[in-house]
Amino acid sequence: MKKRILIVTLSLLTLLGSALYVAASPSGGPCGGPCDGRCDAPGTGKERAGGHFLERMTKILDLTEAQQASIKKVQAAEQEKTAALHEKKREIRQQLRQAEGAKPFDENAVRVLAEQSGAIETELTIVRARRHSQIDALLTPEQRNLAAKLRPEPGEKRKGGRR
Repeated sequence: MKKRILIVTLSLLTLLGSALYVAASPSGGPCGGPCDGRCDAPGTGKERAGGHFLERMTKILDLTEAQQASIKKVQAAEQEKTAALHEKKREIRQQLRQAEGAKPFDENAVRVLAEQSGAIETELTIVRARRHSQIDALLTPEQRNLAAKLRPEPGEKRKGGRR
């Protein structure tokens, strides 16, 4: 029961934070227009999938060709796993917008959608952590140390990163 309450609470907080972010953004999304999840603006995560992440890692950590190829494989495998999750999350977001504006307001419908969104976010977090671990295993000890120094501390803002 406590786990369910925690998931619901985290889901609602995530939903509230997202709504506040969109409301505070004059354009609705980081790419200058309404955000439909398809823009390649910095901070959307798409620039990493396009190779910028690997290019930066190669340059800074001096990755070998074999390391680059292995990292590309890890990224491709994880991207396949997350594509369906991102699509489902977009669908739930649309359903949430409709449910929030429904007359009369149906709290149970919003609650169910928020729980589904939270479960997907949990899966995405696990996938990101697994990908990070797999990439970290491909690095030499020196490269790991350098990468750890370059990573922002928790709570520290990244330049041009997620908001």
